[in-house]
Amino acid sequence: MLRRFLPLLLLAACSSPTHPRATPPTPSPTPTPEGVEITVGSKPCGVLSAGGAVWVSLYGTSEVLRIDPLSHRVLSKADTGSAPCGMAFGAGSVWVEDYSGNALTRVDATTGRALRDYPVGGAPYDVAFAAGAAWSTDYNDGTLTRVDARTGRTSKVKVGGTPTGIAPSGPDLWVATGTTDLIRVDPATSRLVGRVPLGIKATWTAYDDHHVWVSDTAAGRVAVVDTRTNHVVGTADTGGRPADGDAVGGVAWFPDRAAGSVVGVDATGQVVGRRAVGLNDPFVLDSVGSTLWVGDFAGTTVRIVPLS
Repeated sequence: MLRRFLPLLLLAACSSPTHPRATPPTPSPTPTPEGVEITVGSKPCGVLSAGGAVWVSLYGTSEVLRIDPLSHRVLSKADTGSAPCGMAFGAGSVWVEDYSGNALTRVDATTGRALRDYPVGGAPYDVAFAAGAAWSTDYNDGTLTRVDARTGRTSKVKVGGTPTGIAPSGPDLWVATGTTDLIRVDPATSRLVGRVPLGIKATWTAYDDHHVWVSDTAAGRVAVVDTRTNHVVGTADTGGRPADGDAVGGVAWFPDRAAGSVVGVDATGQVVGRRAVGLNDPFVLDSVGSTLWVGDFAGTTVRIVPLS
């Protein structure tokens, strides 16, 4: 969805709300040469298309917005734990990792109501949903925290390193730990089942059913792993600082924090597109239909960029 090569902001302690907040009128979208821009609030950190809406987590104000993807109207706001960023969808809920609060916030995907906060490990960086549970990457602890969606019980899996991006693809969870290996975890048994040598330092991820793309933000490279063979099938030199991406139509798009653009890498590891987005710090994006919604972590806006 923060965290991640960002200053470690000391924000307010985690809260556990039960009601969505009142929402002010939504500002009108602004056309730009790069796409449509909408104002959402301070430090948009995570973007997720789920449950017929687009969700934006605001790192600066500890809340998550539910936005209509067509009208761009804010449908609801809910308070989260402090410094929310990465999000995942599962069991009828949006799960939001709260970096400074060391928690996951569960939000009802239909109503936008915050349901409960769950304690996880230190400095959660990202979250995925697999095998009936939400999984956070605990950067400070070298662990994953599993939160069972039915019972709310939590458990830990030791993966080592400094876990950042996490991706469900095929039967496994794939975890970037800041090393040159991508870690495989079986979500059904919570066991570490293997690792794939990448040749780059694993930072952030994008995925589809058969591939995981892994960015090395510092080196400006992206490796592609075929999750059916568990081998790297290609590596792209993207340049810049590729961050947290999303795959659509066989191409993974990564925001480039250095160039204010997005870059596309196909399933063979070839760079197949690059588009300016006109943002100061594009950090995370998600695909919504034939568009990319890209958050500006240094500002207050999300840019909607057409792919066609």
